[in-house]
Amino acid sequence: MASAGRTHPKLTPETAREICQGLALIADNTFAYMEQLRSAGFSAFMPYHRFLQSFCESAEELELHRTCRIESAKEAFGRCFPLTFQAKGVCYRSPVLQGLRDKNDRDNGVPVRLLSKHYDREESAWRRHIDPAIRRQVQASIKDKQAADALWDDMKDEERKLFALETSRCRTDLVEDFGFDEDGRYRFLAALLERELAPLGFQYAASRSSSRYPLYAKPVSADWDLCWALEDQKSFLLWLKVEPSLQLRSRKLRGKVEKYKIDEYLFVDYALTILNFGQAYWKYTSLSGIETIIKAYACLYSLMAPRIEQAIHSVLGEALSQGS
Repeated sequence: MASAGRTHPKLTPETAREICQGLALIADNTFAYMEQLRSAGFSAFMPYHRFLQSFCESAEELELHRTCRIESAKEAFGRCFPLTFQAKGVCYRSPVLQGLRDKNDRDNGVPVRLLSKHYDREESAWRRHIDPAIRRQVQASIKDKQAADALWDDMKDEERKLFALETSRCRTDLVEDFGFDEDGRYRFLAALLERELAPLGFQYAASRSSSRYPLYAKPVSADWDLCWALEDQKSFLLWLKVEPSLQLRSRKLRGKVEKYKIDEYLFVDYALTILNFGQAYWKYTSLSGIETIIKAYACLYSLMAPRIEQAIHSVLGEALSQGS
């Protein structure tokens, strides 16, 4: 259980580990979520998946690649960040991947950390990978870098075109009410988040927000909320990148989490379950681009929400009844 601190409830390493173990198991459905996203009109992440799969040379390699993707997604989703900085052994570790890593070490004759001492730079570069698709991608790049770069560029072009198509389709009249200056973008983001998150049970938390940090909260226990926020404001303003953050945080925290202790909140990095999702839905050049990115994140969360919230409820206890 979360232990009560002096002023704020805190997550013990044991509690965080239990939560992340439960969250990690959600990634078993990675490929099902991908198909559901595509059906909902979001597929800009798919070119990279097709790109990787094209390097598999047999049905066995393709199956192993898919297994590596699922298990890697479990480890990504099951990391206890930022508590992992304080307590070792809290993150989920895939026994399947560990077995593959051990086998790879045996096949290479040395642990991965010693590859560079036994093989040249190019050979050690591909030998460190357990996913056959990534291993063959690295080999192809070594063999013919120009051809490999061309394939990569083609993939990124397809990704950008899909995002552009989705942006035109996702655009609503909301963009007409705001400018693209700093204040306009923040006000648009706040209005957009409120519209997209309300059906998922999140409400604007006025007392914990500011004009540049809108926070949307959903209670998951007596002391803890799931919250959406935008932590990286510099990227949003200067580099035209938006990455909404889902957090489990004490209800007493106000504003950005960076000023609080690392056992008072936990990032719920559900988007990491879909390889390349964060890269496909990140950069924007218009308000319509922001709208597409937020809609994509909200859509993915809606697919996972029951399991995410149940994984947290089952550990923190005192699950709130619907409507409370």
